[in-house]
Formats: sequence, structure tokens, C-alpha cells
Amino acid sequence: MGRRRGRDRAIGEENVSSSDSDNIGFQEPSRKREKTRGQEDREESPDLISELPDAILIEILSLLPMKDAVRTGALCTRWKYLWTLVDNITFYSDVTKRCRELKRFTSFVDRTLKQCSSPKIKKFSLRMCYDYRADRLIEEWLQNVWRKNVECLKLEWVEFEYCLPLWFYNSLSLEQLELTCCKFMLLGQVSWFSLKSLSLTSVLIDDYEIAKVLSGCPVLDTLILNAVISISRLNITSPNLKKLTVIDFRGDTDDALLEINAPWLQELEILGEFVGTECRLIAMSSLVYAKLTFARFAHECFEDALSLDLATKVLEKVHHVEDLVLGPFFIQALSILKVLARPSPLFKCKQLTVQSTLWENELPGIAGLLQSSPDLEKLVIEVVNSVQFFLPGIFDEFQDFNGPKYLSRYFNGEDYLNLQKVDLRHLRDVKVVHGRDSCSCKRITNKNIKCFDFELVAYLLKNVCVLETLVITPSRDNHTKCSTNCRLKYISSLSQKLLFICLKEGSEPAEWEFKKREFGFVFRFTDFSLDQATCKQ
Repeated sequence: MGRRRGRDRAIGEENVSSSDSDNIGFQEPSRKREKTRGQEDREESPDLISELPDAILIEILSLLPMKDAVRTGALCTRWKYLWTLVDNITFYSDVTKRCRELKRFTSFVDRTLKQCSSPKIKKFSLRMCYDYRADRLIEEWLQNVWRKNVECLKLEWVEFEYCLPLWFYNSLSLEQLELTCCKFMLLGQVSWFSLKSLSLTSVLIDDYEIAKVLSGCPVLDTLILNAVISISRLNITSPNLKKLTVIDFRGDTDDALLEINAPWLQELEILGEFVGTECRLIAMSSLVYAKLTFARFAHECFEDALSLDLATKVLEKVHHVEDLVLGPFFIQALSILKVLARPSPLFKCKQLTVQSTLWENELPGIAGLLQSSPDLEKLVIEVVNSVQFFLPGIFDEFQDFNGPKYLSRYFNGEDYLNLQKVDLRHLRDVKVVHGRDSCSCKRITNKNIKCFDFELVAYLLKNVCVLETLVITPSRDNHTKCSTNCRLKYISSLSQKLLFICLKEGSEPAEWEFKKREFGFVFRFTDFSLDQATCKQ
């Protein structure tokens, strides 16, 4: 009986379970169908990221801002403390003058750094609005990363300047340092023996202090000075410092000068606005690359002489470099020197980059520059769209009062180019790049000034001996005033112009290739060689 009763109970349980399963199948069909294919894939596929080794996960977290890295601790138990081991720490805040949010940010930074357990910090970045009430916390943060032998340090203060503590100037591990809106207070020596790159932006530092900094960085390779006030003389004697960049030089007075003495320097860049009367370059014998795109604005015509003198002296000191980049200020200065029949330096550059609007009053400067560069092999023309008149005497529209008038109102740029003789026997590569927001088909700049790019290309083709590649890059976007495709119309007009020139010169290329690129076309001349006798000398 007992055995029979047990069998009946088992049969009853089977019937109940089967009926329940049937009920689930019929009464809840929608619940099964609610699962999407993506959800099923996630259920079936393993969590491959979590299976990675801790070292790789920590490396991934190091690429994130610290706020996002901390949030990953809520993913699962394994991720809970991984972020505390990152060695690349970045804190960024754009809060200004809002005390409550600034206090919340400083509290977050303080809590996070106290939980970080990595024995070494490779990179530490901090951007915040400086508040003197947070001085104690900021110094604790910096001392924390200092004890962990930080290698790369970036400090950017907003609105107010932070005074660097005295112990800050001694480090054996620091290799890269970027400071923005800081004050230097040097009472002793600087000992940054491993520092290779130093960038100072809007920093208060004078000639005496920068000299002490350079003497305390024996392996410094790169120095960047951006809008640094009170520096007028740089005496760079270390053979290890190879690159110097000066951006927006602003002297204490309008007649301030910038003097650079660097016999071992190989790369020099002077960019942005130049507020001063003279840029004096001394002992630049090792220089191989120079980028001079800075500009001194002459607000009155009588200031043209100062600007011309500045440009001439700077060009004389870089005439021997192999790679030269010149901005519109120097092109306009060279145009005036050319019209006045004044001598210009003889350049030895093999690669030349010219930033110009290519309006006709700048064509004399470009022609004179080509005539003074007999070894030129590669030429790059960067067409800028923002027309700025650095020397009022070059443009007749600004000559409403007594002042020099270098170019008449009836100056014709194309006719001028056709009269200029130039020897370009080594020129093999030419590249013309248009900037954004310019009308390629109408070839005008933002001030409705005609761009003489076709005329310049025609001038080059008539005077080259061997040309291998001509790259033309029109503006990337269609102009707002045009209903047609600027790039296609520009390329069509240009190809017809080039073919006409080649046929006119009696030297049609044996193979003419049009190679379409993302933003332009490449005209490759595989057999474009003018007879030496017909090449204009």
C-alpha cells in the first residue's frame, strides 16, 4: 500500500509539473518574446572585458578622466578597487567663481587621491579655477604625486595665478612639465635633472628666473613659451635643447625686444602676435627648421619702417635653414622690399612653406622669395582666408593720410608675375592647400579679395625644369554663397588652365594622371621635363 501510494503521488507531481509548464507556455508567451536578440546574445556571450588581466584593465582606466574611472567601481566586485591602481590621473573642472561647485570638486579630488594606491604616478593633470582657500589642499595633492615620482605633470589654473611652492623646483623623476597661470618664486636653485619638455603659458617669470630654470634642466630638449610676460632675453647654451617655440610674445612695453642666443638650437618657431620692436636672433648656426608665422601689427604708416627692419633682420638669421615656413607678415614685408628694389637674403632652403592669401599685393614677395631660393625642391602654399594688413602702406585702401604708397591702385599681379624671371631647376613637388570658408570656384577670400592661385601655379609651371607632383587641395566645404559644388568647378577650371599652359609651352606630359583624394586632386607628371634651353633663367 505504501509503495502504491508513493507511485500515485509521483504521477500526480508529474501531472502538476506538466500542466504548469503548459500553462507557462500558453499563458505567458509574450514574456519569452519580449527578449530581444541583443539580450539573448548578452546572456549567451561571456564578459570578455572582465576576463582581461588586471594590468590591461588598469591601463584602460588610465585613459579615462578620473571621474569616469571612479564610476567603473560600481560595475561589479572585481572592478570596485581597480581604479585606485591607475597611474594616469586627470582632474578637469570648468567651474569658475561658483564656490559650492568648486568646493565639491576639490573635495572629490582630495578623496580620490587619498584612495589611490598606485606606487608610482606616470602622469598627473589638473585643471581648475584657483582659490586661495584651497592652497593647503593643492599643496597636499602636489606633494602626494611628488612622493610617487610623477613623470608628467600638467597644471592649469583658470582666472587666477597659483604661486609654486619652494619645494616644487626639486625633482629627479619629472620628465614633462606644463604650467598655465603660475607664478615663479625662485629663492634657490632649480633641480629638474630629468626634465625633457617644459611648457609655460601665461606664466610670470623674468629673465633671471628663466636663466636659472634653464641651468637646472641639463637634459631639456623642448621649451615652449606661450604668452609669457617679462622675458626679453633667452640665452640657451645647453647642447641638448633642440626645439624652441615662442607664441604671442608680449614685452613689458611696446618697444620691447626679444633676444635669443642659441648656438645649438635646431628647430625654432615664433608664432602669434609680436608686441615689440625687434626680434634679435644670435648664433643660430645649427638651425635646420624655422617657422616664422608671427606678426607685428603696424597701426600707422610710419611704423612700416620698424616692421620692415624687424622682418629683414630675422630673415637674414635664418637664411641657411633647410626647411622654412613664413607667414603673411613676412610675405607682405618681402613684397615691399621687392618693390623698393632692396636686397633680400639668399636662402638655402630645400623645402619652403608660404602662408599667404595670394592676393596680388603679396605676389611680389612670393616671386622675390622664389628668386632667392635656388636650391628649392618642395614648395607648399597654404592659402589663408583671413586677410590681415600688417603693413598699411602695402594696401592703397588704408592710405587716406600721408604715408608711403608702395603699390599703386592699378597694380596688376598677373602681369607682374609674367615679367619675373626665376630659376626653379630643382623644384619637384608643389602643393597648394586652401583653407576653410573660402569660395573655391569664385576664388575669393573672406573680404572679397581675389585669390591669384591659378596665376601662381601657371607662373610655376612656366619656369620649372623638372616637376614630378602638383597637389591642389580646394576648400573642404561648399561656400555659403554658392549653389554649385565649389570643388568640382574649381578642379575643372584648374585642369583646363594647366593643360592650356602645357600645350602652349609645347611640352605636353607623356602621361597625365588625375588622382582623386579625399579633399582634392593630385596631378602627377611622370614625364614633365622642359628643355633646358627653353627654361626661363
